[in-house]
Amino acid sequence: MARTAQDVLEFDKLRELLRQRTTCVPGRRAVNSLEPGTQRAQLESAFALIREAAEWLRAGRELGFGALADPQGWLERIEGPGMVLEPGEFLDAASLLETASWLRQQFREESAKFPLLATKALRLVIFATCTRRFGAACFRTARSATTRQPRCGAFEQTLPRRGTPSREV
Repeated sequence: MARTAQDVLEFDKLRELLRQRTTCVPGRRAVNSLEPGTQRAQLESAFALIREAAEWLRAGRELGFGALADPQGWLERIEGPGMVLEPGEFLDAASLLETASWLRQQFREESAKFPLLATKALRLVIFATCTRRFGAACFRTARSATTRQPRCGAFEQTLPRRGTPSREV
């Protein structure tokens, strides 16, 4: 019986070793979705990105995702209009926005040395404006005596409409 490359390389064991090094639930989900590939160009691109990330971490820099709560549940729930987030979920969302903005800025400042990571970070949504608006919406909601739970609607009303370009770079 012929063994596949996946069997020879013990891909499942390699994936488990990598999973143990993740620091957040979304990272573990990303590792779980990894599959062996045969497209040389895609593999070389992925390895180049991995080399940059390893160099970033070897230099003692952080990615900042270790303390983030898993956003999957509340992200799925807020897709509809008028959906309600619990106060702790608002804090989790604000933390995610702040971390993503911070990370994007870090890679922007180091773009000459880490061009692939900087390019990847630039693809993130521009969160600085959203973070400020999100914080303001949370503050308004927390001060409101008429509601017991923060509503996404207050935040959604402060966001630019789809198709409206952001002025932030």
